Amino acid sequence: MKLRTRILMIVAILGAVLFAMGIGNTLLLIKGDTVDLTDPVSSFDDTALCQGKIDFVIGPFATLEETRKRYGVTTSKTETDFFLVSNLEEGTAFVVFSTGNKEMREKLTNASEKWEKFLEDESAANDEAPYVDIDFKGRLSKQYDDDDFDGYYNDVKNYLSLSASDCGKMRIVDGELSSFYPITTVAGGVAMLAGIIGLILGAVSDKKKKQQEELW
Repeated sequence: MKLRTRILMIVAILGAVLFAMGIGNTLLLIKGDTVDLTDPVSSFDDTALCQGKIDFVIGPFATLEETRKRYGVTTSKTETDFFLVSNLEEGTAFVVFSTGNKEMREKLTNASEKWEKFLEDESAANDEAPYVDIDFKGRLSKQYDDDDFDGYYNDVKNYLSLSASDCGKMRIVDGELSSFYPITTVAGGVAMLAGIIGLILGAVSDKKKKQQEELW
């Protein structure tokens, strides 16, 4: 295989990877559909941008730990906490909220401790419910797929006496989408097309050259 062909194949493959990584979030930004916790629970059945206020939270009911290694050496560790959140004042939906942001994790955990204390105090009146006001921006994505996670999720729903119809099918992934995704998508698409076109033109050129050599 010629060096030129190898380079063009690498460019096309890398472009395709970048395009695939960015296209989903880019389409969300272009589409612009946004839901918040005051919307009906059915609004959380499909991908969309999501923002609003949280005034109720329980968790974290699960934590995902990820370790990245390079040549057998650990280079980084990340933790993602999963909470169940709602806006009780204006909404009815309960939705899983995932975040790896340290500050947001602390806010939600502190708020959860207040709510758990209130819920476990049988003598507490409704007007004594804790005041929580947490702003967020993110997107709706598929639930984390794991048997242990499903068990923890069911436990927290049972703790709050919630049914499946009370909870959104998707989860909120914390974090505002940036222009990084459209840039990545465009750059990846251009690189992919350039690589493919280059391979096609190269193949056509090689074929013509071969035919000319056969004529001589």
